[in-house]
Amino acid sequence: MRKIIMGLLVLFLLSMPVACAKETAPTPPSTPSPTPAPAPAPPPGPISPPGVPPGPVTPPTATYSVQIDLVPSQTVYMPGDEVEIEVRLTNESVEPVDITQMPPNLSLVLPESGEDNARVIYTFNAGDEERELAVGETAVYSFTWDQRDENGEQSPPGWYFGEFEYTVRPQTAQENEWRSGGRNRLFLIQYPQGAMEKVIELNQSQTATGLPLEVENEVIPVDLVITLKRVELTEEGASFFVLLTSPDNPLPSYDEVWWKMALDEHAQYVFDGTVKDARSANTRYTEDGIELRWGREGNYRDPVPADARELIFVITRLGDKWGGPWEFRIPLE
Repeated sequence: MRKIIMGLLVLFLLSMPVACAKETAPTPPSTPSPTPAPAPAPPPGPISPPGVPPGPVTPPTATYSVQIDLVPSQTVYMPGDEVEIEVRLTNESVEPVDITQMPPNLSLVLPESGEDNARVIYTFNAGDEERELAVGETAVYSFTWDQRDENGEQSPPGWYFGEFEYTVRPQTAQENEWRSGGRNRLFLIQYPQGAMEKVIELNQSQTATGLPLEVENEVIPVDLVITLKRVELTEEGASFFVLLTSPDNPLPSYDEVWWKMALDEHAQYVFDGTVKDARSANTRYTEDGIELRWGREGNYRDPVPADARELIFVITRLGDKWGGPWEFRIPLE
């Protein structure tokens, strides 16, 4: 009996590792369940500071604008011709506006020395009408001028500009009334004898020495060759082409900020003792130098009379510290 019990105990002990082994054996891998798709991102919205909820979207600011156009019946008039000017005001605002003192004040002026100076030749005074303009609506007024100045005399020849002024008031914000105005180039009154028409190739040069050029807070003296290349005289006006070059240019090119900061040019021209202000020039910076052009198509200086015997072009200054004058005499024969 004891042997039987001992035998059964041995068999029990031998079977335990096998049972343990079966319990610790890996189980076959199960089929993984599909990963859920991420939720769609919300549409982008305004970014707010941390902890501050986004506020409402601000609507665009209302804009108010009245476009004015001055349209002469022609570009060139002979002395005594009747001048007709159409004034068009278009409401480009976001709502209707009221314009007071219609038709607007309109002065015909001749430019004088300096870009902003002008001599008033004749004025059409503003009316006392108040006009409502719907969005996109255009009001049209016509002016007729007999070329007589305020004293009843024939007005001088030259390019005339129109200076205008009017008051605008938005209908829903009447406290925002504002006054507007400007100056537009209009027409030319020609000389009785007509204008000289020719192109004159000159290539006349003068040298200015020791002009102060400031480069990065250092003042460097430079020499400048000023060449009047060409003069163009047409029925509509005069043009003068000048090239500036420096034999000792301290900069890699002429298209440098230091050259641009130094230039502030002004000129005039004189024919038979009559002085005309050429004002400032159109400037172009190239590899070969600095091109200056006084007068161009659509923005000519006053023409030269057909019978002029003498023409002188004078550069009165090239910069605040580059004073002239540099004078060029132009042969007309």
